[in-house]
This record gives sequence, C-alpha cells and structure tokens, in this order.
Amino acid sequence: MKIFYIITQFGIGGAERVLMNLANEMEKKGHEIHIVSLLPISGMETNDMNIQFLDFKRNFFKSFIDLRYLINQLDPDVVHSHCLHANVITRLLRTITPMKKLISSAHSSNEGGGIFMKIYKYTNFLADINTNVSDAAVKKYIDNNYIRKNDIRRVYNVIDILSYDFCEISRDKYRKNFELENTTVLISVGTLKEAKDYPILIKAISILKVQGIHNFKQFIVGNGPLDTELKKMVSTYGLENEIIFLGGRDDIKELLSMADIFVLSSKFEGLPTVLVEAIMAENIVVSTKCEGVDEILRDSPFLANISDCNELALSIEKAINFLNSQEKNNSLISQKEYVKENFSKENIFQQWLDIYEK
Repeated sequence: MKIFYIITQFGIGGAERVLMNLANEMEKKGHEIHIVSLLPISGMETNDMNIQFLDFKRNFFKSFIDLRYLINQLDPDVVHSHCLHANVITRLLRTITPMKKLISSAHSSNEGGGIFMKIYKYTNFLADINTNVSDAAVKKYIDNNYIRKNDIRRVYNVIDILSYDFCEISRDKYRKNFELENTTVLISVGTLKEAKDYPILIKAISILKVQGIHNFKQFIVGNGPLDTELKKMVSTYGLENEIIFLGGRDDIKELLSMADIFVLSSKFEGLPTVLVEAIMAENIVVSTKCEGVDEILRDSPFLANISDCNELALSIEKAINFLNSQEKNNSLISQKEYVKENFSKENIFQQWLDIYEK
C-alpha cells in the first residue's frame, strides 16, 4: 500500500512524533511511505524517511501546485493529513485532485480558530474519515459544532512506549552531567506556545520559591514563538537558578529518565502523548485538567485547574512530598501497567491499518 502523509510542520511536538511513529511502523510492515510538511522543518530528527518540505507561508500558490503534482505523480492508496492547516488544504486540494481515500486527523481539542476552523467545519464531507486523538477532543469538536457525531472517531496516538521505559544508566549520566545529585528534577516538554501555558508554570515555580521550597530544578524542553518572552518572565521573577531552558532536544527519553516529576501546564490538548512517555520513564505526573488527561491518569491527586498557578504550585508541592512516600513505587507500577494495556503501539497501529484497508 502507498501511503502519503501530510502535516502542517515538523517540530518537537506530539503530533509530529506520533506521525513519525505511525509512518515508521507502516514502513516496517512493507508499505511505501511518503511524507510532506507544508512548512520548513523547525527542529526534529526525521531519520531517513522520504520527507519533502514545502513553504506554504512564503509561496502559498506554488506550494499548492507542487503538492497537487506530488499526489498526482505518486497516486497513493491513502492520503492522511494531520493538524488543522494540513487537513484544510488537503481537503480543498481534493476538489481538483483525485484521491482514493482521504483521512483527516486532528490532534487537539483546540487547533485554532478563525477562517481555517470555519473551512474545516464546512469541508468535512471531503474527507472519507475524520479522527481526533481522545474521547474528550472528539466530544469538544462535536459540542463546538465543528463536526457531526457520526462523522468523527477517536483513535489514540501511536506511541513507542517501550522506548521510553525508565533507564537507570541515563538517569545517572544526565544527573551527573547537569550536576543535580540530590536535587529534585521537574521537567516539561512541548513547544513554547500559548496552548502550553508556560507562564502559569513559571508563576507556580515562583510561588514554591516564596514558600521556601528550594531544592529543585525545573527544566523546560522545547522551542517556539514565546521563547524570548518566557525567558524574560523567568528573569523578571528571579528564577534563573530554578528554571532551565534546554531548547529543542532529540534526547527526550534520557531527559525523562533523569527527571522525578513531569509537569504539564497546558490550557488545552488532544491526548497529551508526553504524559504516557513520562509515566513509562517513572515520573510522577502533575497536570492541569485539560482534555485527554483523565484518559491517561486515573484518580490522580496531582491535578490542577487550567490557568490556576496556585493550584499548580500546590500539586507540584504534593508531588515533591510524594517522592519519599511508601506509596510511590506501587503508584508508578500501576500507572505503567495501565499505559501498557491501553496505549500499546501494536493495538493502535492495527486500528490505523484497518482504517486504511477498509
């Protein structure tokens, strides 16, 4: 089977990693894979996959024609687009370009608004199948009248969960390299953009410092449009010793093993894949109550209301105290078993294969 993937842009975000996981698995099974990014790469390992980059931002019409040419030339069995702009552009392209099967996949409960979301709503009929990554995200799309109930389904992300399994060697090596020793390590991973709400995280860290909690470091992994603004905020709050920006990295697995606590401060998500990865790396997870979280975390005592820095600080403090409790190991084991059972790469890959072949 010839599969043509289209994504808005590569970076270090969850959607990009999920696409690469899916494409790699399909290629291993002998399928012919082609990938197009509508925008130039923004920092991600893409291995030797057959990836082409367009530039819709600089030259929309030329890129539109180039994309049409690629699809006509390859004549794929399946065209599978990911994220709002790629979904909309691929649907519009189908009005003038034959496609045997078109699948549109959203990756969040909120992928943006404005004209593109309106076009998404009124072009659903151009896709054979529409998906989103969690039950909560699907419900949000239906409730917001972006799509009808019978026209969308949930398919969890393909995550290579075993590759994120805790590694003692990586933990020791990285903690030594960062001179952490007995320091409690907090980590957050994600693009530096509004949806991730890093300002709330910074304020929460400031609250902890004021309360006299000092023996910790908060690492932030990722790059994005708010990079300069967030670093200025850290300086304003005097948190240069507490918060460390690492930029874009390709050693997320090792960094997660180094950490003790993972913190997600997002306003909205689809299915926060990174939480699954953090659980596999045996991190205690602190998160806001955004969409998809309760499908990964069960009865967690470390959840905070969205955009509430005081609750987030309290949840982080609880997690820090929990590190030395007798219940910690049993809790981590239980979480890992739940993740393995519900997010196995093999089961979700088979769901996608069934969709492609249907």
